[in-house]
Amino acid sequence: MTAVKPQAEHTTRPSLRPIVAPLSGLLIAQFVAGLSATIVATSIPSIMQNLPGPTSHSRWIVAATIPGNTATTPIWGKLGDRFNPKVILQAGLMFFAVGSLVAALSLNTTQLIVGRALQGIGLGGILSLVVIVIAALVEPRQRGRVNAWLSSMQTTATLRGPVIGGLIVQTPGLGWQWCFLLSIPGALAAVIVIAATLRIVRTPHERMRADFAGAGLIALDVTSSLICISALPHAATSVWLVAVPGAVGLIALTVAVFVELRADDPILPLRLLAARIPCSASPRPSSPARPCSAARSSSPSTCNSASASRPQPREPC
Repeated sequence: MTAVKPQAEHTTRPSLRPIVAPLSGLLIAQFVAGLSATIVATSIPSIMQNLPGPTSHSRWIVAATIPGNTATTPIWGKLGDRFNPKVILQAGLMFFAVGSLVAALSLNTTQLIVGRALQGIGLGGILSLVVIVIAALVEPRQRGRVNAWLSSMQTTATLRGPVIGGLIVQTPGLGWQWCFLLSIPGALAAVIVIAATLRIVRTPHERMRADFAGAGLIALDVTSSLICISALPHAATSVWLVAVPGAVGLIALTVAVFVELRADDPILPLRLLAARIPCSASPRPSSPARPCSAARSSSPSTCNSASASRPQPREPC
C-alpha cells in the first residue's frame, strides 16, 4: 500500500503593486537625502577657492548637516505622531529644498554653513518621517522588503554622491552651486508624487499639551554635545570651544530629564529606557519519555491529559 504524502501548502506573498506609486515618492526622498550627505565632499576645494572665508570652515561645510539632523529627528517624529505624517514629510522636504537654495546662493562660507544646517533640519524630517509612513503604509510582514529597497537607495546615493559632485565641479559651465541645486528638483518631485498618491487614514486620539520645552532642550543638548565633540581635536588651541558647548549640553540634558518626567506627552518618553524587552525562551532538549502512571488504565487519553496538565518549566531570559 502506497502512502500518500500531504501536499505542502503554498503561501502566496501579498503583492506591493497597489502601493508602488507612493513608495516611489518615498524612494525619491530617500535618494535625495542620501545624495546631499556626500555630494559636497569632492566640491570642497572648488568652494573654498570661490567663496571668502577661513579655511577652518571647510570641515563645517561637510558636517553642518549632522547637528540639525540629529537634534531635530525626535521632534519631527513627534510631529508625525501628533499630526498627519504625510504633511509633515512634505514640510521636511520643503525645508530641505529651502536649505539647498540658501546654500547654492551663498556669498561666503558662513552663509553656506547656515544653508547646510537648514538642509540638516530637513534631512531629520525626511529620514524619520519615511520610516513612520512605511509603518502606516506597509503591513509588518512586507516591511522587510520595503526597508531593503530604502537601504539600497540610501547606499546607492551615498556612494554616487562624491562621483556626481566631482563631475559637476569638473564640467565646464557648471559650478559648485549645482551640487545643491541638483537636490531641489528631486525634493519637489518627491513632494508632488507623495501629494498625488499617498493616502494615510489617521485614527483619532486624545490631544495632549505639546512638549515645547523638552523639544528645545533636547535640540540644545544634542547640538552643543556635537559641537563639543567636533572641537576636541583642537582643544589645545580652542579650550572655550570645547568647555562652553560641553557645559551647555550637560546642563540642557539635566534639565531635559526633569522636564520629560513631568510632561504629559514627552518628546522622548524616558519610560522606554526602563521598559524590559520580552524574549522567547529557547526550547529545552527533548528528554526521554517517562512511563505514565495512568498507562495501565483502559482509556489512552488519561495519560495525555495528565501530561498536558503538568506545568512545563521555562528557561529564564
